[in-house]
Amino acid sequence: MRKIILITLFGCLSVIAFAQERTKRLPFILLIDNEIPDPSIINGVFIIKDNTGTVKDSIKFKYEIGGLDMDQSAYNKFFNVKQSYNIFVKFNEQSAKLDTTYVYQKQIPNKYINSEYPNGYINKRYFAIKIFNKFNVESRSKYYFKMNESYVVQIIIPGFSTILPTLKK
Repeated sequence: MRKIILITLFGCLSVIAFAQERTKRLPFILLIDNEIPDPSIINGVFIIKDNTGTVKDSIKFKYEIGGLDMDQSAYNKFFNVKQSYNIFVKFNEQSAKLDTTYVYQKQIPNKYINSEYPNGYINKRYFAIKIFNKFNVESRSKYYFKMNESYVVQIIIPGFSTILPTLKK
């Protein structure tokens, strides 16, 4: 009986260790209207498009505060996207307060991810995305929104200039 319990325990621990080796974490900070969202971020995906806008691939991820988790093959695929392709991050925020879901999508300059910097600069530290919603009074008074925009995005990559939304004077 002891042997069976030990073999079962060893098997479970091996499966857990194997699963942990296959998951990679990309350091990531997300702020929506200057607040860290709870785990209401769902359906995370990087969308890879060519210059004509045709979707070439997608890479799913799971958001947890402080990082994006993806399996090893997705992680490798993310850092080996062709330089000529465009990478978009897309995810949904499910709002418990308003009982609605918001979809956010923003292009990430892929020069920060792959060939221009060995092994991708994002991989070395972190990257952050700040989202400012048009329906938020503070954001609306601080930033310019185009007529068809419901949000603006700031991308922060350490060591590089940030992509900023236009501030009102």
